Amino acid sequence: MVERAIRIAKKLPEMPFKYWVLIGIFVMIGGIASFIVLEQYTTSQRQFCMTCHYKQAHSEFWRSSKVHPENVKCPQCHAKPDEFIPRGYSAHSERVNPNCIRCHKDIPKTNEQKGFKTNPLNIKIPHKFHIEEVGAKCTDCHSNIAHDKQNPTTNRPKMTTCFDCHEEEDSKKSCLKCHYDWEA
Repeated sequence: MVERAIRIAKKLPEMPFKYWVLIGIFVMIGGIASFIVLEQYTTSQRQFCMTCHYKQAHSEFWRSSKVHPENVKCPQCHAKPDEFIPRGYSAHSERVNPNCIRCHKDIPKTNEQKGFKTNPLNIKIPHKFHIEEVGAKCTDCHSNIAHDKQNPTTNRPKMTTCFDCHEEEDSKKSCLKCHYDWEA
């Protein structure tokens, strides 16, 4: 076996230049691919995020939400959507909102979500109206969708969030105005 390795090593300098170029290209491609995989893996881990978010070290902040399972990693919401290798992360709505629409493509087209899997209280939510007519952004209502600070966590907007815009007195008195089949 050692003799075979020695024979191969002696033949290496005899290889034509084009083979050395090909080997070099394959080594470079392998190195770049390894770097990309390592970068993608590293930046999607909780430990990477905690280099800045060390104050949120408690487990509730990092727990997967009822809406976003554990396989949804930080870059999917906090990196620029058009960057293959993200150059930075942000929680600002200008960054997060376009990422919401990447996965939730149908939401801006819907006017009601009766029976929607994450709407167990059957709240009438005309997303199309809010987005097109009012100019609302996803995070205007859903700022707690991933990192819910409520106790217990719901990963849904609080009813008081709706009242930030909907101040009519009758909406606070009549549950059926917003909730289907409400049983008080």
